[in-house]
Amino acid sequence: MLSDIREYTGRVRYETNIRDMTSNTVVPDAWMNRVELDAPYKYKVWSDIKYWDPVAGDYVTKTRSMYTDSLMKKGDFEGFIEGVEIASEYEPGLVLIEANMRGLDYNTAIE
Repeated sequence: MLSDIREYTGRVRYETNIRDMTSNTVVPDAWMNRVELDAPYKYKVWSDIKYWDPVAGDYVTKTRSMYTDSLMKKGDFEGFIEGVEIASEYEPGLVLIEANMRGLDYNTAIE
């Protein structure tokens, strides 16, 4: 039962390990959270997105998740997330500064 709990005090399981990885490293299988996702994709990538809010004159950090079928290096995931954020204008009025990967879910429903 407790092994099913993936978040603890706001952290994703293996978050510290993933944050410490270099950008040219692929997340090891052992650090992927195995979950049954409702979406028809292999992976769900968790990231903290840092924005600049010109109206408030301050930085804002928001947690986002995105789906993909490709297993990429950490830096490629972060670039992918930034590209999706910019293309979708998910936060109008805010300027995207950076994406920091914090977790990776593997969809067991499509194995």
